[in-house]
Amino acid sequence: MTVPRLAISEDERALVTTVSSHVRAPRGVDARRRLRALLSALAPLDDEAIDARVERLVAELPDGDAADPAALVEHAQERLERWAEEVLAPGAREADVEGAALRRAFDRCPDALLSDDVAQRAALRAAHAALVGEARLDAQPLRRPRLRWILGLIPSAALGLGGACAFAEAAGGGLVASLWAGLFGILIALHGLSLGLVVIGAWRQRRGPAVERSAGPLPRTALVMPIYEEDPERVFAALEAMRSELLEAPGAEAFEIFVASDTQDPRRAADEVRAWRRLASKAGERVPVFYRRRHDNVGKKAGNLAELLVRHASRYRYVVVLDADSLVGASTLVELVRRMEANPRLGLLQAPIELRGGETLFARALQLGHAIGGPLLTSGLAGWSGPDGNYFGHNAIVRTEAFVRCCGLPTLSGAPPLGGTILSHDFVEAALLRRGGWEVRIADDLGESYEEPPPTLRDFLVRDRRWCQGNLQHLRLVLAHGLAARSRLHLLLGAVAYLVSPLWLLFLVLGAVHAMTGEIASPRALLGLAVAALGLLLAPRLVGLAHALARAPAFGGAARLLLGALLELVVSLVLAPLMMLAHTTFVLEVVTGAAVGWGPQRRVADGAFAAAVDARSLLATALGVTATAVTSALAPSALPYVLPIALPWALAIPIAAALGSEAAGRALARAGILGTPVENAPPPVVRALDARRGYYHADHASRFRDLVLDPVLCARVCADAERQEAPVDDELVARAVEVGPAGLDAAERDALLGSSRALRALHRAAWRRWCVEEWELPRGVRAEPRTEELVAP
Repeated sequence: MTVPRLAISEDERALVTTVSSHVRAPRGVDARRRLRALLSALAPLDDEAIDARVERLVAELPDGDAADPAALVEHAQERLERWAEEVLAPGAREADVEGAALRRAFDRCPDALLSDDVAQRAALRAAHAALVGEARLDAQPLRRPRLRWILGLIPSAALGLGGACAFAEAAGGGLVASLWAGLFGILIALHGLSLGLVVIGAWRQRRGPAVERSAGPLPRTALVMPIYEEDPERVFAALEAMRSELLEAPGAEAFEIFVASDTQDPRRAADEVRAWRRLASKAGERVPVFYRRRHDNVGKKAGNLAELLVRHASRYRYVVVLDADSLVGASTLVELVRRMEANPRLGLLQAPIELRGGETLFARALQLGHAIGGPLLTSGLAGWSGPDGNYFGHNAIVRTEAFVRCCGLPTLSGAPPLGGTILSHDFVEAALLRRGGWEVRIADDLGESYEEPPPTLRDFLVRDRRWCQGNLQHLRLVLAHGLAARSRLHLLLGAVAYLVSPLWLLFLVLGAVHAMTGEIASPRALLGLAVAALGLLLAPRLVGLAHALARAPAFGGAARLLLGALLELVVSLVLAPLMMLAHTTFVLEVVTGAAVGWGPQRRVADGAFAAAVDARSLLATALGVTATAVTSALAPSALPYVLPIALPWALAIPIAAALGSEAAGRALARAGILGTPVENAPPPVVRALDARRGYYHADHASRFRDLVLDPVLCARVCADAERQEAPVDDELVARAVEVGPAGLDAAERDALLGSSRALRALHRAAWRRWCVEEWELPRGVRAEPRTEELVAP
């Protein structure tokens, strides 16, 4: 294979010769077919072009050697290496450590493989050099605005001021009481926004949004799913489910699917490639499925999308951005494109997102809470935002031209966590689109747009920690020049969502201090304000529940809905103190300089108790026990006020374990409790996903085979193995060539993958001796569009 890092030493060449000579060639193997598989693994040529190159290589050998599969493959390997040395620019070839860019270049210029044509060679050389280079969006400048925008905060400030004044009068005088009252006003103003959005959403749901859609032919649109160390079984089952439904929809020929992988683990990447080959092999020419993997995940998800959009900007008018756990119905995908076509000013259209697929008690409670309150909040946000809408990061369609022109993320000055790369990119990209003159809207009336909830409380908090750091970075962007007023509020409120918890904790602490050191002027008035505040907190839930009761049969009936809503409320009340403590520690970590990266997300629970015990749960337990003991000793009369906060802290581990239980979740599912409309009556795309999961299941023998045969993945494993080279007996290499992947046990496979010397030799010998014919992809299947296809019609 023509991969730079798979060039072998004389010692390794001797090992290849030794192990190959001791293994008899399989009987009945067609030498030409094996060579076809080798060439097809490099470039997606049609049958005629492959056959021409095969015959050319056969003609270069004596008749006896041409009939020997091993001799023919060996000659082809040497010939390919010499050809690559002649064609590729030396600097680009050295920079292409794994050969990933060369593989992508062959996808664009397949006819250049072994070609003597000067123009074809030049096209491949240029494509390879371009793909080795970095592709990114132009970073947008951020300058401060005119201060007159601050006037837009006056209504919210007036609301908070009124609440603070009433609370101050009831609390009494003094500095502590004043601070206490000020915090009350701020918190009441913030929570009043949620109620306002829900009320707007309820009105909008009754009225219905005005919709514009195009009736003409659909332009070429990409469905892009960025993935990073994800489970290929779920990813490709979802893609096949969406593709199968698209094929039955009018205008399916306009869509293409792109898997944009940032996976760095070669073993996981091997599973991805194998799953892609399975899906691509049966995809056909309508709705083709492409796959590309970056060598370095620079810029994380935002950089992943940017690289793809920059390289394919001229091919796709629109891009539907998915997440690794996304699932969108065909009717919704088509409708998104038609609405974009009908409004040439629209730069991004966000679909509402429903939660589905949760199996633990925690995930199912999240799903029901989202199903009850989510639709009204989303509708309220859509109605309030208008053309200044927001972007949730996935399940949305973007106009490629607008996104490439406007959405290059700036790098914030200073070091992380508040400086450096922007982690939460979606809000910023929406704001930049608006600044560029494009509308950003939320299509709140659409359905069949799903994602999966985190399975456990720990997974939820791990994700929230990343979001907290990213959203607090937004505070540095709120005053950036040229942003729309509502875009500024989206950025501000995203950060405030994490600042509310420490504000509530500070509010409780100030209340305790004032109760011990001061005198409350009007306890009855203060109690009335507390009840009003509690009502304000519960009001959005009650409005959402009333709206859900109108659709009670979809939730399994009114009784099950009410019982599930009550259970979800109890879960929320128990979690509130834990979330308050967690978010407070998140904010403190960020402001004191503790940064986190953007790692892969766990989507499956690994045991209820194992997921419950970590440093944060131990800290909560210690604080809860301490608070209870100190209050009991110093102020027993205050214990009823302290226990609602301290008891969940003290019981953090058993609470998290109970909520992370899949057994409890399944028991409630059998009883129809916490059921949602999508669970009770799953649409076809959800049923198709569940039916296809097993088809893409990974097995270790196939993974080992692919790591050995695939030149790019083999080069990556060799590079990793060179850091901690483990000696391997030559007899094990010979045995691997003889018996194949399935004949080795797990320890033997791991030993071979730990030795770059053994693996490089095995790569060459395996292509000569293993049955590799199934690696030949059907005609027309390729990982990326050709160069001449990169221009949109």
